[in-house]
Amino acid sequence: MKTDSKLDSKYHTDIDPSWSTNKFILNWWKDEFDEYLVSLVDKYHWLWEGYFNLDYILTKIDNNIIKYWQSSDPLCQKYAWYNILCGFCRSRLFCKGILKRIRKAEVFNCALCKEDFIETSIWYSRAKRMTIEQLDFCDQCASLFMFGDLARKLTAKESSALIDFSFKQPTDLKLIAALKNDSSDYLSKLFQSINRIPMNNFGKNFQDYHGISTKNRLAIYHLFLNRPPHKVIVQIYGSWIAALIEANILENGAIKTERGIRCLAHDGHECNSIGEKTIDDFLFSYGIAHKKEPNYPEGNYRGDFLIGQTMVEYFGLAGEKSYDEKIKLKRQICKNVGIELIEIFPSDLTKPAFLSRCFEKYITINVK
Repeated sequence: MKTDSKLDSKYHTDIDPSWSTNKFILNWWKDEFDEYLVSLVDKYHWLWEGYFNLDYILTKIDNNIIKYWQSSDPLCQKYAWYNILCGFCRSRLFCKGILKRIRKAEVFNCALCKEDFIETSIWYSRAKRMTIEQLDFCDQCASLFMFGDLARKLTAKESSALIDFSFKQPTDLKLIAALKNDSSDYLSKLFQSINRIPMNNFGKNFQDYHGISTKNRLAIYHLFLNRPPHKVIVQIYGSWIAALIEANILENGAIKTERGIRCLAHDGHECNSIGEKTIDDFLFSYGIAHKKEPNYPEGNYRGDFLIGQTMVEYFGLAGEKSYDEKIKLKRQICKNVGIELIEIFPSDLTKPAFLSRCFEKYITINVK
C-alpha cells in the first residue's frame, strides 16, 4: 500500500469560507453540532459528508426557528436551504482547521481490475457500501458490482418457458427445472458467502457488504455474473421465502427481522409476521378468497388483505407513535372512500373464536 499526500479533487473543493459566518444560522447553532461534525471527520475522514445527517441538527431545533431561518436568510432565496446548511457545515469545519485532520489519501489496488486507485476517487455511495476501512474496489468496479445489473440474460427458450409456466400453460419442464436448480444453487452459495439469510433486496442497502471479507466479496461478484434475474426466482417459486425454503436456507421456514418474522402462509403468501400468517392461514382454511398487500385507494399505502371490497389490517405494531399515526391515516382513507376496514390487533389473536366471529359472513364452506 502506497501513500499519496494529495487529496483527490472530488472532495472539499467547493468551500466558501464566508459561509461560516452566516448570522442567520449562527443565531440558532449549538456547540453540540460542532462536536457532531468533528466526530464525523475523526471517524470517517474524507467520507464524513457521506454520513452527515441533517436530521441530527433539525430535530434539535424548534421547527418554527428553522422556518424563520429559511424565510429570512437571503441565501435561502437563491439556493436550496439544505445546500446552504451543508455548505455552512463544510465551511465551518474548514475555517476551524478541522479538515486538516483528515488523513492523507492512500493508494490501493483494486481486487477486481488490479489497477491502483486513490481512495478519494471513490464516490460516497460506493465507499459507504465497502466502508472506509475496507475499500476493496476502485470506483468503476464498485459501481459495476454494487449498482450494475450483472444477472445473466435468459435465452429466448427460457423466457418462453417461464411465461408458459407463469400462466400454467404446457411448457418445457426441463428448462424450468434447470432454472430452479440455478436459482437454488445461487441462493445457497450466496448464503455461504455472506453467512446470513439473504433478503430479496440484498445489495441495495449500503450495509449489506459490511463485515464481508474481500475474498467473499469477490465470490459474490462472480455469483452475480451468473445468477438468474431476481424476478425469475420469484416467478418460479412464487415468493422469495419459498425459494429460500427450497434452498434449505430457512429454519422452520421463517426469517426474523426487526419488524417481525417473515414467513410463508399455507397458501404460499409471504407474510411479515406470525400474526399475519395466522390470519392468512385462517382465511385459506375456510376458503375465503383474499388478496395480499392491496393498495389503498388514496395515498401510498398498502393493506394486509383485501376480501372483496373489505380491507383487512393486522396492526401488529400498534403502540408505536409513527405506526399509530399510520393507523389513523388508513382509517380516515377508508372512511373517505366508504370501504369497510377490519382491524385486528395482537391481543385479538389470543381470544377464542375471534377470527371466526370477525369473518363469519365470509365463511361459506367447510374448513380445509
